[in-house]
Amino acid sequence: MNSLLKCFYLISIIFIAGDVITTILFKDKFKSSLPLRFSIAYGLGTGTWGLLIFSFSYLGGSINFRNLFILSLAFMPLFIFYSIKNFKTSTLKLLRYNFSKGILYYFFLLLIIISLSIITFRALYLPMHLTDDRTQWGIKAKILYHEGTIYAHDFFDPTRVMYHASYPFLVPLIESLFYGALGKIDDCLVKIPFPLFFIALLLFFYASQRRFSTNGHALMFTAMLAVLPIFIRDTNGNPSSGFADVPLTLYYTISFTSLFFWMRERKIEDLLMATMCITFSIFTKKEGIILWVIVTLAILFTLFLFDWKEMRNKVLFGGIFVVLPLILLIPWFHFSSTFTLGPWERDFDPSYLTYNHIHSHLYRIPLIVKSFLRMSLDFKSFNIIWIIFFVTIALSFKDTFYFPQAFLLILLIFNLCALFVAILIYPWPWWSNFLYDMPRLLMVNIPLVMYTISYQFHKSKFLKLSF
Repeated sequence: MNSLLKCFYLISIIFIAGDVITTILFKDKFKSSLPLRFSIAYGLGTGTWGLLIFSFSYLGGSINFRNLFILSLAFMPLFIFYSIKNFKTSTLKLLRYNFSKGILYYFFLLLIIISLSIITFRALYLPMHLTDDRTQWGIKAKILYHEGTIYAHDFFDPTRVMYHASYPFLVPLIESLFYGALGKIDDCLVKIPFPLFFIALLLFFYASQRRFSTNGHALMFTAMLAVLPIFIRDTNGNPSSGFADVPLTLYYTISFTSLFFWMRERKIEDLLMATMCITFSIFTKKEGIILWVIVTLAILFTLFLFDWKEMRNKVLFGGIFVVLPLILLIPWFHFSSTFTLGPWERDFDPSYLTYNHIHSHLYRIPLIVKSFLRMSLDFKSFNIIWIIFFVTIALSFKDTFYFPQAFLLILLIFNLCALFVAILIYPWPWWSNFLYDMPRLLMVNIPLVMYTISYQFHKSKFLKLSF
């Protein structure tokens, strides 16, 4: 019972830290609705605690529950102060909530509840059992729990080849905190954060659509996202497996959505939110830094094509998106530079961008395209969404290339091109594994695809929903 109470406390301080940071930096900007407040609080809370605990250990502190409790005391007075200050406003919003909805509303809500129930059951029933969640994240979390420091000898032992010590630390750190709260190694309960990441993703996806659409519209597309088999069934990358793909998807979704609204409404709060979440993306997976570069290029390309007159001002403000992650992640960049990487971890190198290297891999192109098309047309998988996407673009072609919605399409094209190029130049003979893992590789793009569809339905007179 004591362990479960500690877990509850840990979850609570994650939300409290995120809520306090949201209040300080954004005031009420991202607290106007409960779904948005929950998702932002959890997203910022997990990211902040990951960076905070890492920096604490980087400076010589020990990672344990006692130090976590001491650090959490910094957030408590602020949370109590802001809660008391806003108690009346929050209570009135809750009391004014309208519970009389149509039958479609409750149908979509039921689909979401069923999906979350399945995911939560699997998270607490199935232990870590897939290769990556046990090696890249689980073993690192166990080392952090036992050694209590990021300077554990195992991380610097070049003979230890399985757990990829140079991979970003956010997920293992969060898992190690739960091990500390439980007081033991438990590969079922340590996955409590992953369903919460998926819940936060759905809530943010819903709340962000409410900035331009009706309640029914937002709930329908959120339900479609929630029931996709890739998130529910027990395959590589689902929220209950312990992978970092869903946390990365949450941070990336908040980031590109906030950038979209920054272009649309020119509010600095959206840009700052995008910057914070892309920082957490970089600290979650190696792909995060690639996504950061791609998003930066997509912003510049979109502004160049559609907003040339305002490009200078937006580029100056957009510099925050480029510079701030580099500053916040200085401890991680320095720490990761101390690793001696084995040759099996050197997946990409400038030397691979040579004519001979690329030419020797051209035979992969038809196989990559075939794998993507097979996945896109597979009704047994989640990728019926791609079919809907292509049909939507075809039916609302003229509406697609307006600013700022063109940013979403440009970003998606850049992401897909980067993925195919990465597979093309990948140096190792087991590159074909990516062809069979295409759904997981593209998971981070699925909310982007769905969001593009949703916005096109909203903007197009031909596709616009009536509820």
